[in-house]
Amino acid sequence: MEGKTPAVISDLVDLLLEILLRVPAKSLIIAKSVSKQWHSLISDASFRKLHSRRHRKAQASFLLHVSSQFFHFDPTRKNFVPFNLKFDGATILQTCNSLLLVECGYPYKDYYVYNPTTGESRNLMVPKDRCLRCLFLAFDPLKSPHYKVVCLRSATLEIEVYDSERHKWEDEKVYCNMHPHVQEWVYSNSDNSIYALASEDSLICFDIEKLMFQMPLLEAEAQLDVQCIMESFGHVYRISYHDETNLMVHEVTKRNQEWSIEHLFHFDITPVCPALIPDVISILGVMRGDRNENSLVFHIPGKIMAYRSHESRFEELLDVSAQRIDEDGWWQSYPFVESLAPV
Repeated sequence: MEGKTPAVISDLVDLLLEILLRVPAKSLIIAKSVSKQWHSLISDASFRKLHSRRHRKAQASFLLHVSSQFFHFDPTRKNFVPFNLKFDGATILQTCNSLLLVECGYPYKDYYVYNPTTGESRNLMVPKDRCLRCLFLAFDPLKSPHYKVVCLRSATLEIEVYDSERHKWEDEKVYCNMHPHVQEWVYSNSDNSIYALASEDSLICFDIEKLMFQMPLLEAEAQLDVQCIMESFGHVYRISYHDETNLMVHEVTKRNQEWSIEHLFHFDITPVCPALIPDVISILGVMRGDRNENSLVFHIPGKIMAYRSHESRFEELLDVSAQRIDEDGWWQSYPFVESLAPV
């Protein structure tokens, strides 16, 4: 840039930054090797924070756990590739806006927050002398570049909070106002809360700011067999069977401090799986589109399918019959977006 004035040089750097901010996170990891300048710009904490905020609304993909294998599935590009979790014998407890909460080790367990896009991970250093009931991960890049992990102890019902801004567990402890047996959970950035399925398929909510479970519990209707809860762009969904052939999708809503379950759509699964055995169908996730164009993504033996509710039709997304996969195993799914979010 010999002969260029400082103002011109500054304009060129600003232009480069604006271009790089539009590039997907995974491509930026490769682009860091272009030059020292690019490496410095992309590695800068302010750039990573801004990039994560801009790409928060990227269409989610899914991390799939089948038997002992992990795969990354992008329903938009219809890519299905093996996924390296980095940790041997690890279990994904939760995904939250590009970050993974991972458990590994036996008999003494370690817990990590891991960003697969950047390869960065952080050991939460959870004390091993006390039993855990559950760990919740809360991260919303639109509000903060920092995340929190909430730890609920089994015996004492103490609640401890890890803050990534200081990379330490808070000294002050509070006690849980309830002691539910949580089966699975998702984070919703719309109200900074954890939504979880508890015993007997009841739905509960944990407020991250207040550090307490919210009442009332939403009990599952007697005629429904609740399969799972899912999250998409801050919206929380409950998926259940009305009988062995009809899948129902409800959205969890809260208006004027009142909780409700609103029916979105339902469909008969038999057109794509005539010899229906519910145990062979795995719910992978909800894809929320514009103008309430919601789709339910699921796996049946040999195929990954989607039901497009706004068109009342099925769509085959991918034929996986040629993959070396244990088709008899349950497909566990975790929503995932790529980002440069630090851990």
